[in-house]
Amino acid sequence: MSFPLPQFVDGRPAPGISGVLSLIPNPGLAWFWLVRPSADLDGRTPIEMLKHDRARKVILYPGDIAAEDAKKDRAGRTHAARATYMRGLCVYRQAIGRPVYPDANGSLRITWGKVTGRARDGQIWTPFTAAEGLPAKHTGKGEFDAPDAAVEAIRAKDYGPYVAPALGTLPVDFMSTVDITHGNSGSATLNARGELVGLAFDGTLEGVISDWAPDADRNRSIHVDSRSMLWTMDKIDGAGTVAQGNGSAADIAPLSG
Repeated sequence: MSFPLPQFVDGRPAPGISGVLSLIPNPGLAWFWLVRPSADLDGRTPIEMLKHDRARKVILYPGDIAAEDAKKDRAGRTHAARATYMRGLCVYRQAIGRPVYPDANGSLRITWGKVTGRARDGQIWTPFTAAEGLPAKHTGKGEFDAPDAAVEAIRAKDYGPYVAPALGTLPVDFMSTVDITHGNSGSATLNARGELVGLAFDGTLEGVISDWAPDADRNRSIHVDSRSMLWTMDKIDGAGTVAQGNGSAADIAPLSG
């Protein structure tokens, strides 16, 4: 197989080559298009544009470029508005003698809440998700492509000592009213005795507004249960020694009662 030298810059394919091939999977046709002058590029060849770091101009349609620019503009104005808001909030909080609620980037942020589900308009979110939900959603594609070992272990109910007695199964995630924000992902979740029971990693869509207007009735954070983490290390990844180093099932406080 030959690789035309003009596509390389400092020994590497020019930025955007992979993007072109994703749009034109046939390498021969892709190269034919890359070396032909284009009226859309003011008579220049696409490969010339790629070698000058102009991949966006080559790969995207004008409408896509405009949409991307508009998105970046909105993001920039949002950040500017947030900075203005925070300056005003700091002045206000200082005037009333109260601290500003910190974010989770480079600052100590400790929040608290309780494990609970949520019900709204006929929809019910239980406090815990269970392992059985994983094979039920397994399609083998994208984010729904679960490891075969995990699917097999769940179907065999091989949960070892990590079953939550009150649930009768292996808990995977749980929801709480803890107020988290950007930068909190991966933060330790402790129970009232200071024991590690999980890691915060996400929030529900309805709770996105919590950065501006927290509401315990609406806001829900999502945590991965420590029993699920230990089960994965022990039963799926074959890292039983690591799991033992992080505590046994007996060391985990049962969140569900």
